[in-house]
Amino acid sequence: MSPPMSERGEPESDEEAASRLAELMPALQKASERYERYALRFTSDETLRTARYDPRSGEARSEKAKRYAYLLVFDEDRLRYSVLRQTLGKDDLPTGGNQEVNLPTPDAYAWTFLFSPRNQRIIHFRYLGREIKDYRLAHVIEFISAAPFVEGRDIREWSGTVWIEDRTFNFIRIEASPSFQDNRLAGQWRVYSESMQLPWGKTKPRPRGYELAVECNYTRDDMLFPTRVDLRDFVWVGRGREVTDNHFVLEYTDYRFFQTDVEERQSQPGSAPPEQ
Repeated sequence: MSPPMSERGEPESDEEAASRLAELMPALQKASERYERYALRFTSDETLRTARYDPRSGEARSEKAKRYAYLLVFDEDRLRYSVLRQTLGKDDLPTGGNQEVNLPTPDAYAWTFLFSPRNQRIIHFRYLGREIKDYRLAHVIEFISAAPFVEGRDIREWSGTVWIEDRTFNFIRIEASPSFQDNRLAGQWRVYSESMQLPWGKTKPRPRGYELAVECNYTRDDMLFPTRVDLRDFVWVGRGREVTDNHFVLEYTDYRFFQTDVEERQSQPGSAPPEQ
């Protein structure tokens, strides 16, 4: 659970918000560039937990977990990063072969590229103010993408809010949903409602939506790295009425770094807040 937030200090006008964002943007871009330089410098363990929910009771009816060795690599044309996942055996060693989790969500580390120049042509940013988030003073920035939701694996298909640590410009937390999701769900509900009713149900599927949260709580080289992704998958049972269908949690532990002066392993997460 994320600690409670402090009261947000908001800009007094749209002009002040725009001026503050313009002032911060060079540092935000440099932060994304620094994260990109680290993309090929670490590996970690990744645990995927899947909980399926009963639509009537609203309670999880089954849960399973799977562990992977996680590594970022360049794809074949070296234009973007992809994830190499290998299942971990009982001895905590990779069993070989690349595995796919097939979730409609970007890779956790991809969010750190949010302020890269290649994304600024598609994503609009708006400065919302400052507040305490996860025990850290943070700039709060809204991001709205002009790209439609297709598969969900590109951060440019999502819109939401990001919390950036003051002065260090580290990523603290991201909360997002697919761009234009409300309009898409409304349109899908109309199609579903007007579809043919058969003895076993409608011929069209119910509208399906997503909510995403990313936490960055592991510190290395004065940077914060992703530790958890929560993805909630829900369906509409009425216009604007939703029930959770699945809840996916991705956890990242046992970070190991290379191409740096000292290799460091992550200790088990504790309850104490990070030192300021």
